Amino acid sequence: MKLTSIIKAFLFASLYLITIAVSAVETENTHTNKRIMFVGNSFSFYNNGVHNHLGGLVRSAGDWSRAYRFRLNTLSGGRLQEHTAQLKNIISAKNANWDTFVLQPHSNEAISKTRAKAFELALSEQVNIVRNAGAEPLLFMTWAYKGDNEMHQQLLKAYTGAGTKHNLRLIPVGNAFQHAQQQLPNIELYVADVLSVSADGRLTYKADIKHPSPAGSYLAACVFYAALYQKSPENLPFVGGLSAETAKQLQRIAWHTVERFNAD
Repeated sequence: MKLTSIIKAFLFASLYLITIAVSAVETENTHTNKRIMFVGNSFSFYNNGVHNHLGGLVRSAGDWSRAYRFRLNTLSGGRLQEHTAQLKNIISAKNANWDTFVLQPHSNEAISKTRAKAFELALSEQVNIVRNAGAEPLLFMTWAYKGDNEMHQQLLKAYTGAGTKHNLRLIPVGNAFQHAQQQLPNIELYVADVLSVSADGRLTYKADIKHPSPAGSYLAACVFYAALYQKSPENLPFVGGLSAETAKQLQRIAWHTVERFNAD
């Protein structure tokens, strides 16, 4: 074989290997929603955390592998702006390698007259932080307080506007709560917070009922599963401690909500 032929073959092989390497890097950097960091507050951490429920769904589908990692970083009552510094620390940590960040705001900051501006500024900054790290930011669309349809409409408008402005993928958990309250009134999605106790030992509760019951947290996880992987959670065996029938009803609501949201 002539020297020129050997050189050409060597160059061709080298180019092929470089192409394979670049392709591997691109594949590795694709947002697969396998390494997810959830950032938020009690709406995310109640009932052992939405991340653990999502993990249960993924595992019960037979899809879990060592490539998956779901973690939760929350602050009770935390607003979005309170997570910015910690978000930077998480991203800069050695071997962080997160491909997805779920940003969960305070329950009413997106529509509050006194908090909406800070919400918008924090969201803009955090979206840039996440994207500059090569990961995808997602916005957790929180639910309205129990029975408050007006609040739901306000949140829907605010979150949709924020999603459009920042080109963000939205996870429509709030929509699923609204649909479930209308279609499955027998399933309690909320748990009331204790306000005080009377002299005779009777408890009184806060007027705003907002935190998720086990069924509420499970519904949220089902919405994440459907939205992230574009697969229905229906008939998955993980039920989050609920009855099989209750879980099946919530799985169906989650899938139909995501389908409807994607179609709009």
